[in-house]
Amino acid sequence: MSDLKELLASETLPLLANENLIGIGTGRTARTLIEKININKELFINKKFIASSIDSEIRLSNYGFNVLSLYIGVRPDIYVDSFDSLLLQKDINNSVMIKGGGAALFREKILASYSKHRVYIGEYTKIINRDSSIKIPVEVLPVAHKYVIDSLKEKGIEAKPRESDGKIGSVFSDNGNMILDLEIKNEIDLCELDKKLKNITGILETGIFCSNLIDKIIIARKEDEIEIVEKSSK
Repeated sequence: MSDLKELLASETLPLLANENLIGIGTGRTARTLIEKININKELFINKKFIASSIDSEIRLSNYGFNVLSLYIGVRPDIYVDSFDSLLLQKDINNSVMIKGGGAALFREKILASYSKHRVYIGEYTKIINRDSSIKIPVEVLPVAHKYVIDSLKEKGIEAKPRESDGKIGSVFSDNGNMILDLEIKNEIDLCELDKKLKNITGILETGIFCSNLIDKIIIARKEDEIEIVEKSSK
């Protein structure tokens, strides 16, 4: 599967070459892209980067790239990130992504919302159907997490604090907020759910990315096969 990440990174690189301010996401696929950018450092050393996580910021900085802080509020020319799950339709306007496996969903959605062009890359194995339940991450203010869990339970949704593999205890985002994972039934409209969840006091953001945040999806089907789905230029 690492070969597919390499393929995705190579496919993405030309999209970044003519942009000056590049947004980079979080996770293993983003790390592979950063490695590929560093290998081609001469093409990118004079560009500016902004990242959705401290991990990506550090990696870019360690390679000597100019990394801007999210706090300054600049809008990337392009934002590239991966996805954890993809409900793919022929019409991208009906496609939905689930993100937040790296607990950076809020910052990822900030960059996706304010970037001029949004590109997502991932392997075909991440494409899912609606035959089974789906896990949706949400970022929650820690002091409100029990209220949120109880409120969701009243609505028939099970939610659990995400546990860390690397340390004992719950997972917190770079913003200092708790990550809850929700078990969602397959018949629920995810984009409507996104709106309803954010009406619950204490939930700050969800990992549901609807088509308004998606311009292009690049999928590695095989080691030499790429599928591109993008919005119409109309």
